[in-house]
Amino acid sequence: MSRAARDWAWARRELIPALRLVLLALAEHADAQGACWPSLSRLAQLAELDRRTVTRALAELAERGLIERERPASGTTRYRLVLGEPGQGRETPRGERPLGASGPQGRGVRPLGRGERPPDLGVSRPPNRHKNRQ
Repeated sequence: MSRAARDWAWARRELIPALRLVLLALAEHADAQGACWPSLSRLAQLAELDRRTVTRALAELAERGLIERERPASGTTRYRLVLGEPGQGRETPRGERPLGASGPQGRGVRPLGRGERPPDLGVSRPPNRHKNRQ
């Protein structure tokens, strides 16, 4: 286990929990260069996720450039963590911003102040059928 790999995985705050758990499970097996070869069953056990979820998470991590996979014709799949600073690495797929990269201000929405109510969006409310309530 590499402490640098584990610290790097913990610093990846833009990931959704399932991706982060799989990345942390990989980091638990990584050497100083970030190389590891745990089985899907072992990753699923460590992350407490279904094997299919682990497979999708590995594909997403590879697409984001956080890991590289080497799949020989026969044998064990080898993974390499692309270690670096949290801000480094490739852009997210399809040019998307990472989760949590911008606050509500980046979406053209202003946070509510104290005592403010959200605007009425035309949602109808059911009629009050209780005679003792207004």
